[in-house]
Amino acid sequence: LSPSISSSISPSGSISQSISPSKSPSASSSISASTSPSVSPSVSSSISPSAAPGGWLGTWAKRRKITISTTNIDADLTQFPVLIKLGTSVGTGTDDVSDIFDEVADNNLKIAFTQSDGETQLYGEIENWSDATETAQVWVSGSGWVIDDAVDTDIYMYFDAAQADNTTYIGVKNSTAAQSVWDANYVGVYHMDDGANTSGIYDSTSNNRDGTKVGAANPAVNSGGLIGNCQSFDGSDYIDLGTGWSPTDNFTLQAIVKPTSASTADLQIISKGYDGTNTQFELKPVDTTGFPHFQCWTGS
Repeated sequence: LSPSISSSISPSGSISQSISPSKSPSASSSISASTSPSVSPSVSSSISPSAAPGGWLGTWAKRRKITISTTNIDADLTQFPVLIKLGTSVGTGTDDVSDIFDEVADNNLKIAFTQSDGETQLYGEIENWSDATETAQVWVSGSGWVIDDAVDTDIYMYFDAAQADNTTYIGVKNSTAAQSVWDANYVGVYHMDDGANTSGIYDSTSNNRDGTKVGAANPAVNSGGLIGNCQSFDGSDYIDLGTGWSPTDNFTLQAIVKPTSASTADLQIISKGYDGTNTQFELKPVDTTGFPHFQCWTGS
């Protein structure tokens, strides 16, 4: 998905599982147990307050319009988490939206996202936010919100340093607001940054299936992920996600992984019950022919 973003304006008229990713190669930020998009915004021409469609969210001073084009949508998507990337060169137009950081700096809870009416708020999970580099990644969605396949879908992002922290709808990983981005279809979502400490990672869903590393900083967090931070696996370490989920119906596994070298060794990206004899399923980077591989078992 690639949306576009219009210049910000103010009301006064100023433009302003349980799954275990054991024994995997180096892995970037990952989303598991469902499908998720990646969205990069770009900036289009400015608009005046009188031309602004829809309503306005309370007393928020500034906003940008984010447009998801129908050319990227094959069918309506309901409560589909969208990744909004912010920076100095983002989206379809490689545009500069750094004025958002000029306004709120590191006060990343002083933002809001709404549906196309400009007033109905969406939830946002801040995966990363850096005022120093003027970059951020925020996952956005909401109950009943639909990305339309027939007409372009608009989102408004508000930003205003004078507002109180928007903790009801915006939060960092593991907060209630952030968990609300991911509906019941998601068994587990792991952005692969460290959690409360270097010994674990958070599950972004309300299922709270947090992961426990084999040891502190083992694997170690790495800043080179495709989306934010990632974990660097050496082939023997792993993250244990517990035993709370066993699939009984169709399911999706998704991971973003960057192997450090080609190998046909017995390595897993994501596996359930990996103990050599009790495996239920496993997603592997390669099989003996050198291709990505998925296999599952219905019995012994």
